[in-house]
Amino acid sequence: MLDTLGNLGDFVGGIAVLITLIYLAIQIRQNTAQVKIASDIARTDTYARSVDSFSQFRSLLISDPEMADIYLRGSRELGSLSPAESIRFYLILQQIFHTIQATIENTTATGTQVENPIHFYNLDVLLEQPGIRDWWVLENTRYEPDFVALLSNQLEQPE
Repeated sequence: MLDTLGNLGDFVGGIAVLITLIYLAIQIRQNTAQVKIASDIARTDTYARSVDSFSQFRSLLISDPEMADIYLRGSRELGSLSPAESIRFYLILQQIFHTIQATIENTTATGTQVENPIHFYNLDVLLEQPGIRDWWVLENTRYEPDFVALLSNQLEQPE
């Protein structure tokens, strides 16, 4: 009789373990789906903030002909700007480059980075401009080493 009860206990215990494993498999699957959704939301949020920041920059240049002129002249040659215009140009570029750096850091931290950040954020186009290249050489110490390395690598590319 004790053997029968022992066997029954083993059987019930085995069923309980099986049920627990099935439950855990379901929970892991649900958790994986939730993590993927959270990652997708983080990617979308990062992209939206980046687009918003660049939209503000574009709106500034569209709505203010003086700022557009400062940006164009400064992009061609830093020395063509007055001291007051230089400050405005530097602040525009700081906003752009800090936004890009923060976006790259955020996407890296969330595992949602883009394949080619140089092209995605138009850094290749920005760094083709002589005035922006000169500004970067003067100001790159204000940025994180990984970001500086990324842009320095781009600057070393043949034009």
